[in-house]
Amino acid sequence: MAAAKQIVVKLEWTDDKGKQKAMKAVSSIPGIQSISMDANEKKLTVIGDVDPVCIACKLRKLGNPDIVSVGPAKDPKKEAEEKKKAEEKKKEEEKKKEEEKRREEKKRNGWQSFQIVVKLDWHDDKGKQKAMKAVSSIPGIQSISMDAKEKKLTVIGDVDPVCIVSKLRKLGHTDIVSVGPDPKKEAEEKKKAEEKKKAEEAKRLAELCKDYNPCYPNYPYPQYYCVKSNEENPNACVIL
Repeated sequence: MAAAKQIVVKLEWTDDKGKQKAMKAVSSIPGIQSISMDANEKKLTVIGDVDPVCIACKLRKLGNPDIVSVGPAKDPKKEAEEKKKAEEKKKEEEKKKEEEKRREEKKRNGWQSFQIVVKLDWHDDKGKQKAMKAVSSIPGIQSISMDAKEKKLTVIGDVDPVCIVSKLRKLGHTDIVSVGPDPKKEAEEKKKAEEKKKAEEAKRLAELCKDYNPCYPNYPYPQYYCVKSNEENPNACVIL
């Protein structure tokens, strides 16, 4: 048995009567499996083991048909699956673009990194690898670590926790343990704040020292002499 073909023919009809005549003319050809009409684009799609020239000859009695395409027939289920996959891919790309845009806005307004700890169940190394792979595809992640004993996954980066959970729930039960700021970044910010405080204190002390200058900074200290008169000490020497 020859493989079924998908033949798309464009033709003109002015009313429903002309459409019905075209359908009737084509349906009389042996080997046809299905016929469908697109009223907006005025196209007729035929699936079956049939010669395209035979279809064109039948339709030429009703008008001037043009063969648009001839190819192998697609399985309706497979075609629906491909369409669904294409739509999912499109949604995923749109979501990634939105994430990129959100991250760019955060960078302009002050970028923030989070630490997200998630608990999940895996039975072997294969499940662990799948979880790592699923999370690593999310944009904005800086690091991923796994705790095999406690079955916890720790993610650091600018990422939505809900997005992580949505990815992991496709593999199994997932719970968010904690969401908070990145400890490393928090420590760095704390250190910077302390350094800034020390610098301000040093500056303040320098200004106080500057204000406390002596009255005569460029002159030596004055020398004082003790002079006693002869009347006070009769035994003192007298210079004549």
